[in-house]
Amino acid sequence: MNGIHPMGEVFPCTPQDIRIPRYTLLGTLQHAEPEEAAARILTFSQEAGKWVGVSASKLDEMVQADLKQERDRREKCNEYGRKKRDYAIKCLFTFGLYAVFVQKPVWKSEEPLPFSLVYMMGMNAIVQGIYQLHDKGYLRLDEGILYPTEDLVRRIMEVQGIPCAENAS
Repeated sequence: MNGIHPMGEVFPCTPQDIRIPRYTLLGTLQHAEPEEAAARILTFSQEAGKWVGVSASKLDEMVQADLKQERDRREKCNEYGRKKRDYAIKCLFTFGLYAVFVQKPVWKSEEPLPFSLVYMMGMNAIVQGIYQLHDKGYLRLDEGILYPTEDLVRRIMEVQGIPCAENAS
């Protein structure tokens, strides 16, 4: 089922009720690793519009895509730095005449990447977060599928001040 598995359980709110800035649940679980792992897992539920479990391979695909995006961004930044350095050297050696004939390199600003531990710690941050979520009972593992639990949802609701609407879905 493409890595997304519907859940039959009923939680006290819908996935859309929870506020998840991209990959962060700040101050919810006391540690960044489980917060990011939970945020990434719950993102799939928000996209599906219902509570779902996600396969470990689907979660890995998400992380690898983010890492590729970050590597591409870093390469563009490095390329810009090289062009700027070359331009400055050529201007210096031509006593500024190079600047008359060639336009200075311009950085094309892009949307900033969201904060993620993955950019600093790699996939290990998510793996450690999954272990911590499972140990606290916030995540259920079933044949390689990661399912959020009602305890996790209630904890997030408590921290975010979301009113309980029993039998939401």
